[in-house]
Amino acid sequence: MELMQSEVDLIRQICADHPDSMVWVTPVRAGDETGRTVIVDFEFQYCNAASETVSRRPPAYMVGKRVLQHQLPDPGAAELIFRQCLEVYEKGEALSYTYYSTELQKHLKLYRTKVHDGVLTMARNWTAEYQIAREKDRQARLLENLVDNSPYGISLYESIRNEDEVIVDFRLRIANKRCSEITGLTMEQLYGNTVVELMQLRGHSGYFDICKEVVQTGNSRNLEYYSPARDQWMEFSIVKFEDGYLLNYIDITGTKRLEQQLSHHATELTAIFNGSLSGIYLAEVVKGADGKIRDLIFLRVNDTFLRMFSMTEAGIVGKSLLSISGPDSQEDFLGFVQHVLDSGAPGVHLLKYRHPERWFEFSIVRIDNAVVTVTINDITRQKQAASKIEEQKKLLDSILKHSPNGLAITEAIRNEAGDMVDARTVLMNDACERYNGIPKEVMLNSTYAALSPELLASPLFKAAAVLQPGESFRTEYSLPQTGKWIELAIAKMERDQFINVFTDITPVKEAQVQLERLVEELRRSNESLESFAFAASHDLKEPIRKVRLFADQIRSRAGGEFDEKAQASFARLDLATKRMQQLVDDLLVYAQVQQGAQELSEVDLNTVMAGVLIDLEVAIEEAGATLHFGSLPTVMGNQRQLQQMLQNLVANGVKYCRPEVAPEIWISWAVVAAKDVEGIPQSLQSAASYYKLDVRDNGIGFDQEN
Repeated sequence: MELMQSEVDLIRQICADHPDSMVWVTPVRAGDETGRTVIVDFEFQYCNAASETVSRRPPAYMVGKRVLQHQLPDPGAAELIFRQCLEVYEKGEALSYTYYSTELQKHLKLYRTKVHDGVLTMARNWTAEYQIAREKDRQARLLENLVDNSPYGISLYESIRNEDEVIVDFRLRIANKRCSEITGLTMEQLYGNTVVELMQLRGHSGYFDICKEVVQTGNSRNLEYYSPARDQWMEFSIVKFEDGYLLNYIDITGTKRLEQQLSHHATELTAIFNGSLSGIYLAEVVKGADGKIRDLIFLRVNDTFLRMFSMTEAGIVGKSLLSISGPDSQEDFLGFVQHVLDSGAPGVHLLKYRHPERWFEFSIVRIDNAVVTVTINDITRQKQAASKIEEQKKLLDSILKHSPNGLAITEAIRNEAGDMVDARTVLMNDACERYNGIPKEVMLNSTYAALSPELLASPLFKAAAVLQPGESFRTEYSLPQTGKWIELAIAKMERDQFINVFTDITPVKEAQVQLERLVEELRRSNESLESFAFAASHDLKEPIRKVRLFADQIRSRAGGEFDEKAQASFARLDLATKRMQQLVDDLLVYAQVQQGAQELSEVDLNTVMAGVLIDLEVAIEEAGATLHFGSLPTVMGNQRQLQQMLQNLVANGVKYCRPEVAPEIWISWAVVAAKDVEGIPQSLQSAASYYKLDVRDNGIGFDQEN
């Protein structure tokens, strides 16, 4: 016991003022079931003042207590403490370790060693240090994780210098795994090759010089590089670090391709913008103090807008709307812009400008609170066309309303095979209703089959069914209930529609009947006249024959008793009776010809003219007239009619003379081509040329229209 006390005193001297917890325990022995003496526990012999910070129990409390029996100093670790103390005591070897006490809620660092006949344990509350170390470890792992999972390849290179301290190459010190993924090189290749070797492998000759410049000057470099072999774009950041450089690089192939796509899309959008058939411009609004829009500033315009208003881009971009067009014509438009800006909803509006007159359709869209886009369509032509269409519609409506003809538009109804099986009326005027006697409402809401099924079997319907666009069909029919005659004209239009025109031809039909009656009466009259002419000419032949006979008898009986004048008179009497005989013969032939077809023969106009002079001998002598004509041609015709024509023309020239002016008549002729002659009857147009007679006189003349 004295020895134990001396050991305790010695330990107390050593450990009393030690800042760490110092506890000395000695073994407690007992016999086991075999009779052997074994260590069954450890008893606390000494605890310094600092031990209370670890065990949370005063030293006086601890001394005399046992580890297993009293579960001290940590009930949760009593078994562990016993085994460690036993191991140190029996082996005589010191142990150092750490553990976390759940009861004490502390991290402890322990050092156990055998001292005399016991085990001295030095314990330190390592909680703060543990937490610091753990945080450092966590931050290191976090940094490592961040570096390894960074989208950037991160690597640190150190310089390789020769004997003259000149940089001849660089060697990789550390790199994250992203470097291998971006470059396509394994980590072994990256660590196993210098920069010059890698650049020779990849064929990048200028990279080494750039890195060398960064290390020598301290000036960082940022650059982009494209690898044709890998079809890859990379962005590099090279920064000096100690005697080397820190390299950050990232694969920007996706970004570059996106930029290329955006550039391509921008080019496409510009082409669409400038190729649009509509004028488009982007404008910034100018507001007044009251927040109302006062003007617009043009930011961008397309080519169509410039052509539409005959402007240049330099002459409008940056300019205000009112400075170009004036305030009077834009008040309504700025009001529309204000509404779109306030509501946020796009707006479409029509505006008419009067100087010159033009119509525009505006589509206004808000981009943000200060910018709008305006799409403009010049619809002047459409408006003018619409105005003309409206005028034509009004004209058509007026025609439909006031036309004496019935007008209707029908539309074909066809089966699946395309055959026209029915029709319906889609438009009709009031006159049409009067003609057919069916109310307009019924006509417009019924098909032909519903109105009158027999119409579908009529020749009229069948003819209309086969008409082609532009073709027409015409027919006439009577209305028994009214006694009127109707002419119906049907024409095929586009879109499978027909126009029907109804005309009241009752007066025409009545006039036709009257004309036929008059023609019949004229025919009978002509027949009577022909009969009379035949009879008269036949009856006159005998009296004329007797006149000539009596004249010849008188002249024979007188012998030579008549003087020369009397003889001349008898000669003229003989010539006149012969001429009269010829006229009667011609009249008889004419009457016979009128009963059949007239025949043409060669007629010598010289002979015809001689007869005319004989017939008009007295009138020519009394008027003192003079006739001028040469040799006349022989033509095809009716001799009697030709003689009558020439006789009438010469007689008119003699009769209608100027007072105290002797009549003069000129007769000439020429051969003319058929194409140069107008008014030839169709039946006589087979000849290639004709004889043209010109008869002129110096008389009073007459109006050619009469």
